[in-house]
Formats: sequence, C-alpha cells, structure tokens
Amino acid sequence: MKKIYLLFSFIICIAFFLCCNKINSSVSFAIAKKVSVGEDTTITIANLTNFKWDKLYIFSPYANRESIENTIGIKFLKENDIQEYVSEGDTFLVFTKDDKVIHYFNHPRGKGDFSGYKDIKYFTPENAKFKVVHEGHNLYGKWPKLIIIK
Repeated sequence: MKKIYLLFSFIICIAFFLCCNKINSSVSFAIAKKVSVGEDTTITIANLTNFKWDKLYIFSPYANRESIENTIGIKFLKENDIQEYVSEGDTFLVFTKDDKVIHYFNHPRGKGDFSGYKDIKYFTPENAKFKVVHEGHNLYGKWPKLIIIK
C-alpha cells in the first residue's frame, strides 16, 4: 500500500510540474534550448517554428491586455491567457499570418530576454534574428539578453 501511495504521489508531482512549467510552447522551449548553448549563439526564430507566419510581436513585461490587442489590431486573448498585464518574469510573443493570430505564448526572460524592443512594432521571418549576450546575473547564473542581429 505504501508503494502505491508513493507512486501516486510521484505521478501527481510530475503532472503538477508539467502543467505548471513556464515553458508552455514548443517554440519557447526551442528558444530556451538555443539560449542554453551559450553566449554568441544565433537564434533565427523562423527556424524554430513549424508553422508559417509573417509577423512576430514581442511584448515586454507589464504590457497590458488592451495595449497588446490594440497593437496587433485583433481581440484574441482569452480570460486566462494573461492576467491584467504580462508578468515581470516573461515576455509575450504573438505570431500572426495574414492578420490572424496563429500562435502566442509567454516566454520566461531567464530563458532568453526579449524585453526592450518597444520601438519595433513587429518582426518578420527575415529579420527575427537574435544573438545571445549575457548581461549581469540572475538566480540561475548569467542573464541571457537577446540582441537583434542587423
């Protein structure tokens, strides 16, 4: 009986971890994997997606729901997609194709920090290229800032 209880507890812990894991997108996971390779790694977003897109919008922490939808010009967020605003620890990425939202997710800044691109309305598959540069430290080591490659 004790073994069954331990097995059940283990399964619940694994399920909780999988459901609550911050990386909730295969694209986010692929970005994090590239970031983990180290400094000066090039990340070409178009190479990490398995869908066609023509615009990528990147929203920094504290962007609110209204500003996200106004920027894109489409009301698409569901009640539980984000709270009132993007969390301090995340950036929010939205992919569109032909003015339709096709994929979006929170990406943890500690796994690649896209924040700070307020002057760029959106990226295209041709210019969504970044380089990993470590700036400062976080709890897990060096802070992985993603810098645009021009």
